[in-house]
Amino acid sequence: MRGEGRAASTIAARVKYMRGFARDTGAADPWSIVLDDMTQWVASRAGTDKSAYSYRQALRTFYGWATHAGYLKINPAEFLDAANGGRPRARRQARPLGSSGPLPAWTPAGWEAAIVEWNAEQRARGISRETICTQSSYVRRLARAHAHRDPFDVTFLDLVGWLAEHHGWAAETRRSARSALRSFYRWAHERGHIVDDPARPLPPVASRAPMPRPASETAVHFAVLTADPRARVMVRLAAELGMRRREVAQVHSRDLLRLDEGWSIVVHGKGARPRVLPLHDELAAELKALPDGYAFPSRGGGHLSPRWVGKIIAALLPDGVTMHALRHRFATRAYEQTRDVFVVQQLLGHSKPETTRRYVEVADDRLRAAVVGLAHATTRSAQPVGAR
Repeated sequence: MRGEGRAASTIAARVKYMRGFARDTGAADPWSIVLDDMTQWVASRAGTDKSAYSYRQALRTFYGWATHAGYLKINPAEFLDAANGGRPRARRQARPLGSSGPLPAWTPAGWEAAIVEWNAEQRARGISRETICTQSSYVRRLARAHAHRDPFDVTFLDLVGWLAEHHGWAAETRRSARSALRSFYRWAHERGHIVDDPARPLPPVASRAPMPRPASETAVHFAVLTADPRARVMVRLAAELGMRRREVAQVHSRDLLRLDEGWSIVVHGKGARPRVLPLHDELAAELKALPDGYAFPSRGGGHLSPRWVGKIIAALLPDGVTMHALRHRFATRAYEQTRDVFVVQQLLGHSKPETTRRYVEVADDRLRAAVVGLAHATTRSAQPVGAR
């Protein structure tokens, strides 16, 4: 499609639809698909004539290419328009959902097959979708840097060199990339694709504790006041309970609990570690007023993606301030009220208090008061030499 000069938005949309088609049909390979499979899928997924036309165009483009490239002798999508209806009116106004954004990054075919197999096993292990996407993105970047190599021929020196090239990465990013490489090649070693794991001896990344970056009270209040009802609940969950975007996205009506002390909510935390947080009566009332099921449902029947939740909230905050800054704000304010780092640790769902410390910002006035107090104590305790 790039060779034909297709627009980046068109390519992004059609790639998205074909990936959805592959997931929904579950066919062993794309060449076993017949016309009935396509018509049923379009009918089940398309809500309007415009969306149906976009789905059909993706299928026609893909299978037209496959036939021309010699993968198929007969194009199963040739009569798809006749089976499902033709071009809708006002085609120029039709814009497929998610068609904007950058062009999908290319992954070498040999690497793609290995990454798909690795991802399938990660899903079977219960690894979160967000973690799988994050780790896969690093391995795909490695693949593009070594497009001429088989993924199982990459050496330890290749991995070290690739990590060293990205010297501008922050420590957390570098640590995440190293973790992705170790996970991928550990899987490859366990499955017998390689004899020796080239990522196992990768040197650890030096820890650099990031500075706390809580959102200002002004930013929080502005977001609450300007948000629509759905986004308002998202902001409050992040600012008043310190919930991560993934935790907010998964809120469900069954997670609300009525305890002796009042309403609480079950939070599905990182690493499959749920925790129960108390709810303010007002926030509990807003959550109870929502329909049963996911608090923030998606069109596909599940919940909104964590990334989309983050985008919704970031749009309400000042430039450069992310949803995670609301979690930092919660940690800072909770510590100011309790002076107990272990309480804040439990509320945030951290496994170590050292992690919690990165989220708590100590106010400048407290730092100044400590220094001034010590200065007064020093000068008052000092006595003139002649007075002894």
